[in-house]
Amino acid sequence: MYAQGVPTYVIGIANANDSTFSTVLNDMAQAGGRPLTSGSTSYYPALSASDLEAALTAIRDQVGACTYLTTSVPNAMGTIALTIGGQTVPFEPDGGASGWSWSSISNGQIVLLGAACEEVAGDAGVAVTAHVTCGTEAGTTTDAGGQPTDATLDHE
Repeated sequence: MYAQGVPTYVIGIANANDSTFSTVLNDMAQAGGRPLTSGSTSYYPALSASDLEAALTAIRDQVGACTYLTTSVPNAMGTIALTIGGQTVPFEPDGGASGWSWSSISNGQIVLLGAACEEVAGDAGVAVTAHVTCGTEAGTTTDAGGQPTDATLDHE
């Protein structure tokens, strides 16, 4: 999945004295592209309820860095263009290696993929902007006032 732009996080739930699957879990975490970078394992070990909660919190914080809500969603005839730091980010409807895709179009939720995600995760000050236009019956692409609109993006 990582080769297709979908990172995978691995949580190992086990007894502290049982390392039977450690090699497999480490390999899966490395292949998933989101290994744990501290400690002796690449996967998130969850030996207790508090370990599991900590792993899920860490993963949530990483995933949330690449998920945004738009304040406006284009209609069927409209379009959306996304930029990061003024550079256009390609739309990847099938989850490409870099770009953006809808995670929930009806909710206006987008997700940045691969290098685009890494760019915003590595620079909290970079501007992420969505330019939304809505089509009309005549096929033009303007909002109700006749102008294209820039949607504000909020972290999920």
